[in-house]
Amino acid sequence: MDTQAKSLERGLWVTFFMIFIMIILGGVTRLTGSGLSIVEWKPITGILPPLSAQDWDTLFAQYQTSPEFQKINSDMTLEGFKGIFWLEYVHRLWGRLIGLVFLWPIIVCARDHELRREFLDKLLIILGLGGAQGFLGWIMVKSGLTSEPHVDHLRLAFHFMLGVATFAFVLWTALSVKLHKGDIEKDLVNRDFLLVICVLVTLTLFYGALVAGLKAGLIYNTFPMMGETWIPLEFFNPYFNVGYFLNDPGVVQFTHRCLAMLSCVSVLILLGQSSQFSTILRPLVFGLFIAILFQAGLGILTVLTHVSIPLASLHQTVAMIVIAILTSLLALTEQER
Repeated sequence: MDTQAKSLERGLWVTFFMIFIMIILGGVTRLTGSGLSIVEWKPITGILPPLSAQDWDTLFAQYQTSPEFQKINSDMTLEGFKGIFWLEYVHRLWGRLIGLVFLWPIIVCARDHELRREFLDKLLIILGLGGAQGFLGWIMVKSGLTSEPHVDHLRLAFHFMLGVATFAFVLWTALSVKLHKGDIEKDLVNRDFLLVICVLVTLTLFYGALVAGLKAGLIYNTFPMMGETWIPLEFFNPYFNVGYFLNDPGVVQFTHRCLAMLSCVSVLILLGQSSQFSTILRPLVFGLFIAILFQAGLGILTVLTHVSIPLASLHQTVAMIVIAILTSLLALTEQER
């Protein structure tokens, strides 16, 4: 079983790092406005890239029927289209490759009775999450192929969060395989407080996706104030209602900032408690503190630079590192219960 468990673990780690890359690719695709370049969803035949000039002409003609071309990119040439096409194509292709690679841990698990009993249900959940993620991705893209050339920001946020959930669950499962036979020394960890941090960080990421979907980073490019005030003027709109917290760019950006600051403070409190933790958890808590501070700094710079693409992409990358550390902390403390 040890050999099979190691093979299962390796397969999960490869899947985990591929999902990490997938999420970064998705972010860059969004930032560069490449996501609506492919206007059809062909899960099987779509794996083939354009192989001839005729293929390119067909794809470009399809794109020319989209609202994005007609209302925003009407002056785009075929060469310009190729520039946005390849990023979206690689993003979709990488998702298919993840599905193929994930067959490895499923086959390994199915061949071993003990592993099958303990981990097959988790692998099937991951498989379901991956399939749902691909379908939701198309539903998101489809929302930008109607009258307005912009994907629905709520669909984008749910697409991103489902990717984050899959990323975290694969990591959790990989760590479970690694630790299922080992003993972890006891810690004085307040697991409830750790869960509070997870909720805060998750909400921060969700609002970060809303910021991206609404292009809210292009307004209020000051910090710490929102323009010339501490609270955005949208809050004083006589028609203000709860819906503003999901749909108004100014309110969404302000909420994202507040959640980010609360997340930083909560991790600082956890760091203050870390002297009581074991040598296994202390480096993770310190790494979490450094990562979330770096993440906050990148967020500020992204706003101040009117959403520099390299900074925004790095901001998302570090967010996934924060999620990975939090998931590791939860998995390790779960082993202690």
